[in-house]
Amino acid sequence: MANYESTEFALAYTTKSKLGPESKDGKLRRLVSSYTAPAGIVAGSTISFAKLPANAVISNASISFSIATASLTLDVGWLAGSEALEAAVVDGIFDAVTGNATTSSNMNKDAASVEAGLDKKFLEEVEISALTAGATIATGAIIRLELEYILE
Repeated sequence: MANYESTEFALAYTTKSKLGPESKDGKLRRLVSSYTAPAGIVAGSTISFAKLPANAVISNASISFSIATASLTLDVGWLAGSEALEAAVVDGIFDAVTGNATTSSNMNKDAASVEAGLDKKFLEEVEISALTAGATIATGAIIRLELEYILE
């Protein structure tokens, strides 16, 4: 097992439009981070994508794969915060998302099991990461994670 970091750590911006009345108060932000796999990323490895700030509330997330990797799954969640206000939840954003095709997956509020990170207010900064399972990630595969969150 090994730890890896994304090549594009966190590209974020703040939208200039105001949120609708059904939304939480705060600034809507978008975080985009991608990771290009070198050879030999084996099951049980952790990929660190970005740091989510304190008081962030995730409203949407998507993940995509540029190269299909048969039998690859990723749990995407967060590591425990340094102040011990947030416990680690390895699959709080995506649970066993598959890399079997060059497709993307989105968080779904209407799904039978809504992930723990959706609409959760983070009390402290946490590191967003993915835990690999199944097959070795294909060399050169790009994994792209996008998070939309409101910063209260």
